[in-house]
Amino acid sequence: MSIKDDDSRLFGYARVSRDDKGKVLRSIPEGFEMPKDPHDASIRWQQTLLNEWAKKIGKPLVFGFDQGISAADVSYVDRPGFQALVQQMRPGDHLGVWKTDRIERGHGRMTAAVNWLKDKKGVTVHKTSTGTYYDMDKLSDKIILTVEELVAMIHIEDLRQGIIQGLNHVRSVGLRHCKYPGYGRRFEERTSTGPDGKPQ
Repeated sequence: MSIKDDDSRLFGYARVSRDDKGKVLRSIPEGFEMPKDPHDASIRWQQTLLNEWAKKIGKPLVFGFDQGISAADVSYVDRPGFQALVQQMRPGDHLGVWKTDRIERGHGRMTAAVNWLKDKKGVTVHKTSTGTYYDMDKLSDKIILTVEELVAMIHIEDLRQGIIQGLNHVRSVGLRHCKYPGYGRRFEERTSTGPDGKPQ
């Protein structure tokens, strides 16, 4: 029996942190109505993709999200938006995400999250960006998820290296970094003088 014909329900989850909003924004095509806040744009775009996924199946979508929360800092079991969805789920339901790292990141953590949803809630996770789902009883799907974990780890390391390089550049050109790396103000000698001859 297909998902369309059974009594299962569809859930959709979106997440964006302060650090990875650019990753999502780069995936948004031209013509999409962009809110002013890039975090709102990211969430809205993920929701659009999830709505399209549900529409293809022919069922309504129950949507939830977490905004400004990093998976590196806050586990899926502690996120209010995600847990609000989980509380509504029952065995046989399906959870759609744009990419699996929206649920969790890090070696072993992504697999653990998908297994937890399957074993504890009886919920199958679908990745809408590729139109696939994870059958954790299959070795092939476990391997695919492990590879995706490694890719997510590489992305995190790239971000870390980018921040380090930005800070090093800031220091090398005499800038004082502020709250966000890469932004700052150059230290310059005040050479201009006022009417009294004193430096301004």
